[in-house]
Amino acid sequence: GGLAGVGDLMLTCLGADSRNKAVGFAVASEEKSVAEVLESRAASLAGVAEGVATAPAAAKLCEQLKVDAPIFKACDQILKGTITPKEALDGCMTLPLRTDAPLRRKGFIKRTIFAHVVTAGAAVFVSSFIRRRRKKEGPPPRVDE
Repeated sequence: GGLAGVGDLMLTCLGADSRNKAVGFAVASEEKSVAEVLESRAASLAGVAEGVATAPAAAKLCEQLKVDAPIFKACDQILKGTITPKEALDGCMTLPLRTDAPLRRKGFIKRTIFAHVVTAGAAVFVSSFIRRRRKKEGPPPRVDE
């Protein structure tokens, strides 16, 4: 928890040797299926990232706590093979805007903090997908004003 937890989250998401980041990049590349990525990592010394087991548990916890965490839910669905990274990105980018729930509800602050932490971690997955996509397709066309 605390600053140590934030540091751990940052290193997990951004570190050059992070297994979570490596799995995210491999899945986002869509060169192999999710199952193939996980099987090849399990068979090698690289190992499977802890996020692979955490995503379904966290998605279930979000559901139990009634925390709306669409990006994290999308990561869980990607790992289950029910949607592709592109479908997850498109779905998350087209979510409707809405106002936050009032603070009066019991447990709201705890659920909100949990949702923000989960979303921040999952956002790294989405940003890595975008970077890989831009690398393959090149930068988007520039619009001059």
